[in-house]
Amino acid sequence: MDFGQQIEQAGKLIEFLIEMGAWRAKLIKTRDIIVDERVRFQCAHSGCRDYGKLMCPPNTPAIDEFRKVLGRYTFGIILQVKGEIKGEDWQKESDMYALKLHDLVYRGEKQAFALGFPFAAGLIGGSCKLCSECGEKCSNRSRARPSLEAVGIDVIRTCRNADMSVNFEKGRVIWTGLILLD
Repeated sequence: MDFGQQIEQAGKLIEFLIEMGAWRAKLIKTRDIIVDERVRFQCAHSGCRDYGKLMCPPNTPAIDEFRKVLGRYTFGIILQVKGEIKGEDWQKESDMYALKLHDLVYRGEKQAFALGFPFAAGLIGGSCKLCSECGEKCSNRSRARPSLEAVGIDVIRTCRNADMSVNFEKGRVIWTGLILLD
């Protein structure tokens, strides 16, 4: 498919994602996706409770390996899920929106494949939340995806490059994912 057709099909994918419940979705050139070693460093050394899970470092591609893979893609779609936290259990409510993002990335990746993007690859925001605990092998391998942060993507700067600001406000959560297209 030529570049014009790719853009047209990507537009269809954006429409699909919005219809499926994404708050917003936008096309981004891969050169505008910021990969920064400090993001992965934070995963490993900031006390992240999910470090070592199957979809988290060190079980995800190294930064240099991911940069090579990213360089093979032309563009991607950043998508976001937004939610209001109303109850006392912030983590449980936040995780509910993270799972919604997970589902959208999975469905979007499959839809992208159907639209002619055979190398569509999805990344979620934050750690995988499909299971309460990781085993030695992933029991949701077909749906589990690594996080943007696990491969070193600076989500805030990347969103800024796509004119999608990320603001941290009390009582609200925004989860960001990415579907790479080529």
